[in-house]
Amino acid sequence: MFLSDCSLNPTEHINNLLNQGRYLEARTLTTRQSANSSELRIKQLHALALSKSGTPQAAVEFFEPIYHEHPEDAETAGIMGGIYKELFRQTRQQSFAILSRDAYQNNFTITRNYYTGINAATMSAIAGKFQRGRELAQEVIALLPEQPADFWELVTKAEAVLLNKDPRQAVSLYYQAHQLAGPDWGKLNIVYNQLWMLNHYLLVPAEILKLYSPPTVAVLVGHMIDSPTRAVPRFPASVEGKVQEELNAVIKASNIKIGYTSLACGSDIMFAEAVLASGGEINLYVPFRQTDFIETSVRFAGESWVQRFHQLADHHSVHFLTREGYLGNDELFSFHGRILFGLATLRGKLLHAEPHLVTILSERDRTLKEGGTRDLLKLWPFPKHTHHIDPSKWLPLAPAQKESAPAETVPGGQPNRFVAYMVTLSFSGPIMLEVTHAAGKMQEETLQELIALELEPDRVRAGFTSSHRAIRFAKDLVQLIHQRSKQSGYRIGLHAGPVTIQHVNGKKMMTGDHATLLNKIYDLTIAGSICASETFAASLALDAGTYGFVQTGQVHLGEELGDHNIYSIEWTGSEVSQHVRR
Repeated sequence: MFLSDCSLNPTEHINNLLNQGRYLEARTLTTRQSANSSELRIKQLHALALSKSGTPQAAVEFFEPIYHEHPEDAETAGIMGGIYKELFRQTRQQSFAILSRDAYQNNFTITRNYYTGINAATMSAIAGKFQRGRELAQEVIALLPEQPADFWELVTKAEAVLLNKDPRQAVSLYYQAHQLAGPDWGKLNIVYNQLWMLNHYLLVPAEILKLYSPPTVAVLVGHMIDSPTRAVPRFPASVEGKVQEELNAVIKASNIKIGYTSLACGSDIMFAEAVLASGGEINLYVPFRQTDFIETSVRFAGESWVQRFHQLADHHSVHFLTREGYLGNDELFSFHGRILFGLATLRGKLLHAEPHLVTILSERDRTLKEGGTRDLLKLWPFPKHTHHIDPSKWLPLAPAQKESAPAETVPGGQPNRFVAYMVTLSFSGPIMLEVTHAAGKMQEETLQELIALELEPDRVRAGFTSSHRAIRFAKDLVQLIHQRSKQSGYRIGLHAGPVTIQHVNGKKMMTGDHATLLNKIYDLTIAGSICASETFAASLALDAGTYGFVQTGQVHLGEELGDHNIYSIEWTGSEVSQHVRR
């Protein structure tokens, strides 16, 4: 299940996993290592893995005793202060700001380390002790070179002089640091997140926020290039150049540097090439097996488009929502569009910005096809951030087509194949009777969206036609089970993808790669946690309701299932008592 490198010792291997964002895999290894090791570095890595994998409270419970044993160690204090700071970000509880401040300040008093010093200064200001924050900032300035040449020294000094109300020098230092960082968005985003938090308590100059603000995230959906045999032109090859010019202008004017799209001929490939040409990052998602996708969405436009497809696919990561085939199931296209929109939304949340939508859509063609460009527009939650490019304006005038009703999906050859939003849920004890009782109380609309319900003595697995209904089912079940039996320690795994429904002994069973993947994701959970695949989290990001999303890393689930990004999901509000999680 986990990648390994025999040339590395366990500490190096875990550190590499953390640096690669593979927090869940790191957590699994550190859990095992920390139970059998007294080495401080292993303990530190376990605390980092717990916090970054979406369980900062568990990190506090584990690491506080260790921190109190080693308050003089700057790395230990920095990790402890960072965990408290993350809890403050999530909860806005002032007590966590104070704990973070104290962890940093106590260590700075001992070590005079500028990293714990500047964090002590900032967290003092956030905790309401502005004068103490300025005093600490002056001490940090005295420790740094007069003319810093290192990126982190520059931003540390910039933050310190900002706390001392010298915005002019702060702007100059932040500009110098920005030049050193170049297009390293990882570094820039760390600084931006610190500035964004600090701006809630201290006026940060707008030009600094703008300088470090993340680039625009955008998703594209648009027409494929016309087939040479298409009777009524929609996006013919003859207007590709004009469309490309306008697309380039939109990307430049909106500062689009992070793009999400598919790889169909026409709009998708043109957008991917343009974002890369502008020095941006492109994220490529394909709805099903590559060979099928090329035949359905690329080759009909000519071999030159197939070559452009491979030029992108061979040099950039391509994510497949399923490695299964198309099999005539148009629902996979609408599922794919929804996930693209959700992925851009999740990335925007991470960067504290709303994403943009770029469409290449003919105003003459009003046809509605499931998963088509016009059909997907109703899902977009940010209409004010939408850029339309109409290829038909470069075509000779022709009568507009009448809008047609959407066609029904007819899965080819597999009538029992559905896109399912799946949940596996367990408690610390048997739940069969409670689930049976709860199922009898399920509302009619829930039953209408239910695809399959599988009961086992210690867990339940269910599939629904929407992510909202799946997580609502899990939330309701947690409440009912706790009310009836006072059980605690729930574990929830969530995933979305195509499954085949088989009837076994009169019961519906979800089968296929994605049913297996749900089990793997569930296995990653610990008591009181909710783990979701990227596809489920992306879909949920578009649904009504308040959820917290934390990307907890990437896991390798074997050669057949591949690598998957995993999210931790928090449901908020008073509907689920916090003590049920423990």
